Amino acid sequence: MKLLLFILLVSVPFIVSIAKAETFFSPLKKTKDIERADPEIVALFQRLEEMGQMRVIMPVEIFGLARAFVDYPDREKICDLLRHAYPNLHHHFQKRVFFTFLRFAQPDEFKTPGIELASYISAGLDDDMTWVQYDAAWLALVSKTVTPEILAKLKPLSEMKIEDETDNSLKSLKSRAQEALTALSHL
Repeated sequence: MKLLLFILLVSVPFIVSIAKAETFFSPLKKTKDIERADPEIVALFQRLEEMGQMRVIMPVEIFGLARAFVDYPDREKICDLLRHAYPNLHHHFQKRVFFTFLRFAQPDEFKTPGIELASYISAGLDDDMTWVQYDAAWLALVSKTVTPEILAKLKPLSEMKIEDETDNSLKSLKSRAQEALTALSHL
């Protein structure tokens, strides 16, 4: 009986995690079956999926995974997969990896077909999480992506009143938004 209970406790979460991965890996299924996919890509997307289930994470983990995506040899393929995965990135750690990947990419990669920076930046600036907004503002700055919509979204972020001076996320966001707004307004 104990063995049966143990098997159930171990296998049910595993089956649930496979079902979640199947949904999350839908971009991979578009190109080829996940079983036949490049193991390195599968590992990268599994790490991204795991980040969506974490409560706390060190920024170095976000940067490390973003760098791993950037260093993947087939940039066009990884951009295409991330573009298709973006609608499934519901957790702010996953979104931060996405924005950091785009920021780490070389400037000429910002012109990758299908990567619509302005729409991603705009969505990031509207996000509920301060650090996602911060990353979106930083991406707008380094990619020099300027649209009237982005400028309009940066303005209130750069002028916000911060009630709690110990809130480093809001102070960082305000500072980055001010920097981006100033630089982009002069382009």
